[in-house]
Amino acid sequence: MSASYGRQRRPGPIDPNALSTPPAPWTPASISTALWLDGDDSTTITLESSAVSEWRDKSGNTRHVTQGTAGARPAMSTFGGLDAVSFDGGDQLVNSSTGITSGTYSGELSIVYVATRADSTGGTILSDRTTGNAAVFQWWQAGDRYIFTDGANAGSNHLVGSGVFALLDSGGAVVVHQHVSGARDNLWVNGTSQTVDTGTATDITGSAGFKIGVRETGAALWNGLICEIIAVTALTTTNRQLLEGYLAWKWGLEADLPGGHPYLAAAPTV
Repeated sequence: MSASYGRQRRPGPIDPNALSTPPAPWTPASISTALWLDGDDSTTITLESSAVSEWRDKSGNTRHVTQGTAGARPAMSTFGGLDAVSFDGGDQLVNSSTGITSGTYSGELSIVYVATRADSTGGTILSDRTTGNAAVFQWWQAGDRYIFTDGANAGSNHLVGSGVFALLDSGGAVVVHQHVSGARDNLWVNGTSQTVDTGTATDITGSAGFKIGVRETGAALWNGLICEIIAVTALTTTNRQLLEGYLAWKWGLEADLPGGHPYLAAAPTV
């Protein structure tokens, strides 16, 4: 057997891109959330006779919402090829024991969601607390375009123009609603800031518990789809844009993000 002598060839430099794995998609699990309901996560949905009896919270806070009355349960539908919870104006999901906030709450509560509306008669995405000065998000009725009311003080009624609600028609929208006691609420739809005409946010009081798809009084039930809801108690600009990018790309609404949005071209990654 002959031996091989001389200088041995060294391996060339390793291309780091050839060995690296693609970055993982960013999700709300990367931040602290107070509530996270995902209509497309079948592991969080309990169906009884094809109706939703429970929608489980993914935030880790066990704020699951349930409906024990068969006739008041929402159904399942689809949006953008994904599963979503469908409310017909007579449905609701209720958590009567654990509120998103507690005590006299004067801090921030931001509700971020994807939804569509099926009519213009009114509806509620979420109501925190069941009595007293509740925090009622995305509620309106004929002639009153409220995005927020505490149910007790007229000055808390935050009004917007009619064009804002049109954005929630069948095409759906990503909505970020930031509520801070003592100030006027902020609202972004598909990443664009909206003008809020009137309103000064009040403290959230009342008894514990919250409702999805209905006001604290049992009125103004949502008619349309609720795809995903995320609640946070401290919303930075960076996290707002991450949530907008995550939701827009997940639910097929990325083309509605404005020019200059950091996630217009691609979904956020870790």
